[in-house]
Amino acid sequence: MLGGQISLKVLIPPYVGLFAIAFLMVSLSLLLSSLTASHSVAVILGFFAAVLFWMFGWVVLWIAPGMYSVMKGFWVVEHMREYAKGVLDTGPTIFYFAWTVFFLFVTSLTLESRNWKR
Repeated sequence: MLGGQISLKVLIPPYVGLFAIAFLMVSLSLLLSSLTASHSVAVILGFFAAVLFWMFGWVVLWIAPGMYSVMKGFWVVEHMREYAKGVLDTGPTIFYFAWTVFFLFVTSLTLESRNWKR
């Protein structure tokens, strides 16, 4: 595309999706970190949880192909497709935001429960 113009309407949604996935994975890792006492275990659990969350649809398709149409709504990659097309849709945005808030809420509960045990 020599001399062409880049439209920001198509360029911004993939970055919004990338940041949404990053926030989701960080909040998931924070939750797992709050559940363990060891930093090493938290890193390993966070990595494997992020990989499983990322590969969820392929795992469901491999294990139970009939359940794929039902379970693909929980797959991170499926929601990223809208962002990759340059569409800033509210569905994937709410999906990422809701899961991020849920993981952060559970993280705060686990951290508060440590004070209750004292």
